[in-house]
Amino acid sequence: QVRLEDLPGHPALPRVGVVTARALAPLPLLLDYAEPFLEAGAVGLFHKGQDVDNELTEATKYWKLQVKKHPSITDSRGVILEVREASRVQRPDR
Repeated sequence: QVRLEDLPGHPALPRVGVVTARALAPLPLLLDYAEPFLEAGAVGLFHKGQDVDNELTEATKYWKLQVKKHPSITDSRGVILEVREASRVQRPDR
């Protein structure tokens, strides 16, 4: 058993086509978790709530993103972020 936050350094990192998450973490941290998969060509599909614009603003401090918003069919205030490209431009101070 491997926790998500331990996967990037895990020797058996699987190759995937899509990374998805709902209610897991703010977008900048979610991108940290998904980085090795996105770098390998996976698409990110992340369900985000009403704070999506604030999360995108924060994420673009650290990432160059190609993102498309899709309306959520389960939450009128939410969106599905389709992340096609994510390139880190800076590491956050955590």
